[in-house]
Amino acid sequence: MASLDELYRDFQARVESHGWARSVDFEALPEGLQPQIERILRRRALAVALHTDEIFSKIQKAAGVYQDTALRLYLLLTCIEIIGEMYRGDSFYPFDTWLKIKQGPVAKERKGILDHLFSKSGGNIDTPGRVLKAVKMIHRRYQDVYGFATHFHVFFHECLDSALRTWIAQHCWVYEDDPLTSWAALHLVELGYSYTHTPELQRLTDSRRRWDSLAIDQRIQKIARCCQLIRNDYTHGLIAAPAPQDKQSWFEDNDKQTLTAIEEGKIVLAPEEEFREWQKLAQGSGTMFGVNTGKFQDRCRIDCSREIL
Repeated sequence: MASLDELYRDFQARVESHGWARSVDFEALPEGLQPQIERILRRRALAVALHTDEIFSKIQKAAGVYQDTALRLYLLLTCIEIIGEMYRGDSFYPFDTWLKIKQGPVAKERKGILDHLFSKSGGNIDTPGRVLKAVKMIHRRYQDVYGFATHFHVFFHECLDSALRTWIAQHCWVYEDDPLTSWAALHLVELGYSYTHTPELQRLTDSRRRWDSLAIDQRIQKIARCCQLIRNDYTHGLIAAPAPQDKQSWFEDNDKQTLTAIEEGKIVLAPEEEFREWQKLAQGSGTMFGVNTGKFQDRCRIDCSREIL
């Protein structure tokens, strides 16, 4: 079994591979934080262990497709939740528990909310409508402190520095539409995406444009909310599975133009050895999008991680 030191060194190496500031040595952490950090490291290690390049892993054969990837995602999201909880430095209280606490900061916090409510209502809550309104207001104020995935909100808004929040907001996006369409390869819907050949593609284009018009903080808010919803879905029995491949988020003419470019020699298929050399030169995974192909009009998205370049 991997020791705690080994898990922490692996984490440090991962951080450095992204070019982020090196994390402090484990021994330099306050003793009170070390057990909590260990929880996160071991949960992360479990998520990493679940990753496999096998088409059908042992877990998939035993439990069904997407079960291993869904569990891996869930474990990583709970790591985010734990970090947010640690940063806040307090415990989460369910609503009924929050109502029953009689002493300490929580009771004082609740009293302040109730005092404000009674002051705003003139101390008169004597009809069913006013009672219902008061309950909704109390619960909303409770959610401001303990709801709305507070720990996810804290992680993205307070634990991360501005540069990292900006990077996340620029490299991720949350697809919102009504109705939602099960698009394949939404990661290809990047800044500047514009397809209007069908009503569905027009709506997808509009959704991406709405996202691009948002400020960084607004994007981070939606990303935090999306992470919380995925975590909740898994907790309550739903599985986050890849979208079916019947709805392409790109216009099929792109595929035809890519094939034509290959046939005309504008894209050269490289042997595996040469591809590996490119990976070394890139000092990373070698994944590249937006490769220019001479006079080829549309941008050709080539995923080198699939070794098709």
